[in-house]
Amino acid sequence: MLKLGLKILAATLALAIGQKVASADEDIHSANYWLQSCTSTKYSLRYNACVFYISGMSEDHALFGNFYCPPKTVTVGQKMAIVIRALQKEPEVWHLPFIVLASTALAEAFPCKKPAETGSTK
Repeated sequence: MLKLGLKILAATLALAIGQKVASADEDIHSANYWLQSCTSTKYSLRYNACVFYISGMSEDHALFGNFYCPPKTVTVGQKMAIVIRALQKEPEVWHLPFIVLASTALAEAFPCKKPAETGSTK
């Protein structure tokens, strides 16, 4: 439980940092902003904000409903690469909320199996 609390705190700090480094006219919720952050210089403030954002997103999806089901061995770096690749293919949607586009990319990469696919009767 403490580990989850620390991840949520890290994600919250990432959002706060993201707001701090954004200029007044940037929409920090859009993919425009976060794609720049996720592709910025590795270990920079904005890059780290992206790492924490996607980490927090990964924890939130487990708490609020499984929209995607990555194997336990998938790293945050892999999730970032999936999101970046998906966004780079569709620049016409960059004005939309990053959380929606990132979740969609991860759901397409790691779909959850339906009960019939797992042999479960539930």
